[in-house]
Amino acid sequence: MIPNSIISKAVDVCYKSEHSQKHGAVIFKGKRIYSMGFNTSSRSVKSINKIAQRWKTSVHAEVSAILNAKRDLNGLDILVVRMNNKRQFMLSKPCINCLSYIDYCGIRNIYYSTREYPFIKKLG
Repeated sequence: MIPNSIISKAVDVCYKSEHSQKHGAVIFKGKRIYSMGFNTSSRSVKSINKIAQRWKTSVHAEVSAILNAKRDLNGLDILVVRMNNKRQFMLSKPCINCLSYIDYCGIRNIYYSTREYPFIKKLG
């Protein structure tokens, strides 16, 4: 089970996004947070590995968290959430490109938000 503090931090960070679709990601192990990120527009995406870049002007929350980590992520976990304006969970299952990048980095478990209770699901 993911600690409530991790879920709360992912919700908080997703609201930093300026997009209408607010996604946030937290890379963690147990109760310790190693990195966070949110979806954003970027003009400097040339430095991102092509397997993680689907749109030339956007960085997904998962990729943002990975880039912000600046450390080995092997064996860590990631939680990706999406919230609407009413602070309700929405589906935030990582896209195929993000899944490839997450796998490439060695992240062990992938969790994401859904619209149905219990609102957080583990991939696989």
